[in-house]
Amino acid sequence: MNNRIEPDESVEVNSNTTRLRAIYEHFQKRKLIWIIFFIVVIVVIILVSTITATMNKTKKEKPSTTTTEITPQTTKESTMEEIITSELLTTTNEPFDSSIMINNNTKWKQNASTVAGGITPGSELNQLNGPQGIYVDNDDHSIYIADTNNHRIVRWKFGENNGEIVAGGNGPGPETNQLTFPADVTLDKEKKYIIICDSGNTRVMRWFRQNSQDKQIWIPSIM
Repeated sequence: MNNRIEPDESVEVNSNTTRLRAIYEHFQKRKLIWIIFFIVVIVVIILVSTITATMNKTKKEKPSTTTTEITPQTTKESTMEEIITSELLTTTNEPFDSSIMINNNTKWKQNASTVAGGITPGSELNQLNGPQGIYVDNDDHSIYIADTNNHRIVRWKFGENNGEIVAGGNGPGPETNQLTFPADVTLDKEKKYIIICDSGNTRVMRWFRQNSQDKQIWIPSIM
């Protein structure tokens, strides 16, 4: 048995090996190209998705501009109510000027002093009848009192024994010079006017401090 390979057979074997190697390298190159292609596609998809998401988020976060048209109220009653509300809020929000701090540790004197009324209920200038709201004027320390059951507003100066009628006092009624069970009283910011909650007539009155004849119904009907 002869195991020798003839020259022609050796050439044929080498040729087949070279062809197989070439085919193998060809497929390897194609495989690498496909891998690179898929990587590029994936990167492009990720970039497109990121850009789209960012643009959508920006659109959602962009504030919308809304134009609101405000129609001014031209009626006299509405204007009056706005002025009254503004002045009452301004007066209410004024800080109370006091050097006394009241808290849970505050101790009160056993004996107090009467600063207004205190005799018996009545309609005299040294009497009050069912008083409710008060306002303290820090400028001169006088007290404005809604003397409810006497249908009047009384100003009581500091240290005085008698009060002074500054509004009402003409019996209960709906006229501009009358009050009916006034419940509260205050002054405007400039302290030119007395503002009264005339509860029995369901209205708010304004009286000029320097002229008792100058009075006005500010809010004609309150509920």
